[in-house]
Amino acid sequence: MQNIQENYLQKYFCKIKCIKSIDKIKKYDNIKLRKRFRKTFSLAK
Repeated sequence: MQNIQENYLQKYFCKIKCIKSIDKIKKYDNIKLRKRFRKTFSLAK
């Protein structure tokens, strides 16, 4: 049980990091960067 909870927390924190990264990319508003990030993000899923 404990192992599953730890795994869930790691995924949750990873999502928060990803969301923060997306916000940074939106601030820069760089289309090339966004496309590259989407590709890596879809591969990470």
